[in-house]
Amino acid sequence: MRRATVRLVNHGEKHPYVIEVTTPGWRGVDHTFGGVVNKQSMPADLREIEAVLKKANIKYYSVSDPNKEGLMLFMADGTTEFVLRDATDFGAAVTALVRAGWLSPKIPPHLPV
Repeated sequence: MRRATVRLVNHGEKHPYVIEVTTPGWRGVDHTFGGVVNKQSMPADLREIEAVLKKANIKYYSVSDPNKEGLMLFMADGTTEFVLRDATDFGAAVTALVRAGWLSPKIPPHLPV
């Protein structure tokens, strides 16, 4: 099985700080019961990424209920999203994910700096 991919995405002004995880062959939305994912069915890659964020004390939350922290969003396209509140958490998350090997610190050569 291939390793999960991690991307940094922006969903406009309301949710500019999002970490998107794509785990090949797994759709979290298919494993939720009563709105909560069964942790036993969650792939090891996603559990590891979640642990990296928790260890770094990164707060992510539910878009539908911003008072609920620690909730991953399972999207219909099969991705999992961690929505972060601000640039501070986003920067800390990027650092933690780079250190853990989930993101590359390299900038693609075709992008202007």
